[in-house]
Amino acid sequence: MDGTDIINLSIGFSSVFLSVLSIVQVAVGSRAGLRMRSWYYAFNVWVILFSSANLAGLILKGQPGAAVRMLLLVSNYCEFLFAGVLACLGGFFLLSVTDPRGTNRAVRTALCVLFAAHFLLLTFSQFTGLLYTVDAHNIYRRSPLYPLSLVAPALMMFIGTASLVRGWGSLTSKERVAFTTMFAIPLAAMSVQAFLYGVSIIVISVVISTFVMLIFIISDRTEQYFHQAEENTRLKMDVMLSQIQPHFLYNTLGTIQELCRTDPETASEAVGRFTDFLRHNMYSIKSDRPIPFRQELEHVHSYLSLQTLRFDGDVRVVYDLDCTDFFLPTLTLQPLVENAVTHGIRETQTGTGTVTVSTRDHGDHFEVSVTDDGAGFDPEQAPRSENHVGIRNVRERLRYICGGELVIDSAPGRGTRAVIRLPKEKP
Repeated sequence: MDGTDIINLSIGFSSVFLSVLSIVQVAVGSRAGLRMRSWYYAFNVWVILFSSANLAGLILKGQPGAAVRMLLLVSNYCEFLFAGVLACLGGFFLLSVTDPRGTNRAVRTALCVLFAAHFLLLTFSQFTGLLYTVDAHNIYRRSPLYPLSLVAPALMMFIGTASLVRGWGSLTSKERVAFTTMFAIPLAAMSVQAFLYGVSIIVISVVISTFVMLIFIISDRTEQYFHQAEENTRLKMDVMLSQIQPHFLYNTLGTIQELCRTDPETASEAVGRFTDFLRHNMYSIKSDRPIPFRQELEHVHSYLSLQTLRFDGDVRVVYDLDCTDFFLPTLTLQPLVENAVTHGIRETQTGTGTVTVSTRDHGDHFEVSVTDDGAGFDPEQAPRSENHVGIRNVRERLRYICGGELVIDSAPGRGTRAVIRLPKEKP
């Protein structure tokens, strides 16, 4: 074993070690999203397989025996094939980032066709020695047509580069550096390796580019994480300000004041309900996790009991609860009920109507709906309710805390139906 072989063995073992280290780092310490981690796991697993096939060829090199020859042929075939897998995987990865909806099917088809061509060329060469051979001393030898083995991987990487350029504007500055490095270093190494035989430049280039990409992506995702944490804090304050509305406080206190003169016992009960209502609102500022539905429902009861005192039976409430054993972000149901009462029923000519709160279990998600037979509004226009009770904040809290969504269906004179969809597993 000469000096070049020792260098290549060192490169191979270092590649496997760095790839394993990268996987552990992403699994334990990275705040990258689930999709990014999945791609990175897959990429590093294939890097390990690619490096292992290269190591197997180096270890078996020059060893006697027909079995060794067969293993050498297999290891060389796998090394070439896995290089194509990495190039194809990199192209699809960049497409998933720059074209997440999968609209550019032609590019995806081109990647599949190029990989199929690469696979067929390697398989043909395995039996004909078109690209490489293993001589009688079990030594790997390139053939003059060896550069053909790099054509399909290089084209796949060029396609990935083109996707990067096309989606350049949608990437952060660190993503641009990371993805450019991901393709630039291996492409340069392939250009050199096509005419230089000896040190495994491609192997080390793949690992270096993957490791550099990890550093930049983790840094970028960490910045986004803390930015999102600051945004969530701001949303909590928005919820507090939007939910505890001055007009509701004034009206409720005015009602209690009147009851103190006419019905002291009811006034005492109203003060207790009002205290529960305020306590839940204040608790929501400290909570960034979902709470039991029953707890949010109690808050709705507190709110509606105070409104019943004000409107003296003009607002009827129906509960159609198919299920209650689930969680949702705090202060998501009560704003919808308040919206139904204040901007739905109370804005009709009679000022009377019914609010229906229902829950359903749809297998993969829970659904909570608030329906009123009030005035309704035109969804094409910005509804006044979104400014008054913080519907936008409800949407944001559902999306960030549990991956849920809020859908509102309304029409003038037909009433409004607000639907919360809560996935059983957070995306």
